Amino acid sequence: MFNWFYASIGVALGIAGGVFSGIIVYICIVGFLIFSTTFGIEWGLIALGEVFIGFMVSKFFT
Repeated sequence: MFNWFYASIGVALGIAGGVFSGIIVYICIVGFLIFSTTFGIEWGLIALGEVFIGFMVSKFFT
């Protein structure tokens, strides 16, 4: 089952990673990816896609 709130966290982290350039943002992204991968490699790949979508959306804000 796909959780939209969980997906929004990944997209929000991607947007934050694209807009801000702080080390804490990158630590949060890596932590999110590691946490997602603990549920299975396919969830890790989905989380990577969510963060990538967030990075792409952040280009509209800069």
